[in-house]
Amino acid sequence: MAKSTFVSSWRDYSLEPSNSKITITQLTPANFLATIGLVDVLIGTMAAITLGQMERSKISAREQVEDPASPTDPNAQRERKWLVLYHDTVTSKKYRLEIPTADLGGGNLVTNSDEANLADVQIAAFVTAFEAVAVDPDTGANPVEVDKILHVGKRL
Repeated sequence: MAKSTFVSSWRDYSLEPSNSKITITQLTPANFLATIGLVDVLIGTMAAITLGQMERSKISAREQVEDPASPTDPNAQRERKWLVLYHDTVTSKKYRLEIPTADLGGGNLVTNSDEANLADVQIAAFVTAFEAVAVDPDTGANPVEVDKILHVGKRL
């Protein structure tokens, strides 16, 4: 079952952070604005009963266990990663994303390289899906475009 959550991070007098996580009403398109309003009221009431400073908050619309099963392929290792290099299409600022347990088989790699084959059906599907939903991390507003995807290993 999916859950929505509200997480707040509070800073104390010694500048040490501490988090508080609350499961909230499951966010849907129908109740989104009303629920955000209720969370805003909650933030105010939390501030009224604490001495610290709220430094950040986050509302997650969907948090759920997708599949609790263990991988069966011994190559499913967190150290084998896809490094997705992408940029903000407005400012051209570059960003990166790591995806663990990269599948290097089935045509996902360009022959004799560490570069993902962007023409491969699965890789191309990822790029399309990523570009459809991702935005730049700085403003959260600008569209992004994937430049390349590389296979990288664990840093030592």
